[in-house]
Amino acid sequence: MTSRPQLVACMAAWVSICAALSSCSHVTGLPAVPDSLTKADAGLDRLWRVDSPSALPALVELLEANPTSLVLGNAFRMEVFHQKRQFLAAARARGERSPALPDALVAEPLATLTRLAAKNRAKELRVHIGLSYVDRMVLDPALEVRAPASID
Repeated sequence: MTSRPQLVACMAAWVSICAALSSCSHVTGLPAVPDSLTKADAGLDRLWRVDSPSALPALVELLEANPTSLVLGNAFRMEVFHQKRQFLAAARARGERSPALPDALVAEPLATLTRLAAKNRAKELRVHIGLSYVDRMVLDPALEVRAPASID
């Protein structure tokens, strides 16, 4: 079984690798991000954080309109991740040992991303699907969840 420090070290290594690869557009096949890109250009000026499931439909709508946007896909994944962590922290504070996630969160972000990928073969969506499995491994440290997620 992996200890928390080992998991943190593993995730730090993964982030380092991703950061290194992100600057190598010829390796990932994704376009290089220009230095002149602003928040408005990236669509970040329209994003907000609302600590409720009502933020997700707005992000899904933006992502459906822009399925190749790495920024929107990441914002959607991180909002789902944030809401799941917030729910689990509140459940832990109430003393619940195995809380069930709300229906709006249980299948996300994979349900939305795979639905969009079925209509659009954009590699950005496939990147987010892969990162969603990494998010799942980080969120649930149980080996029986991490092992299948790492294979997927």
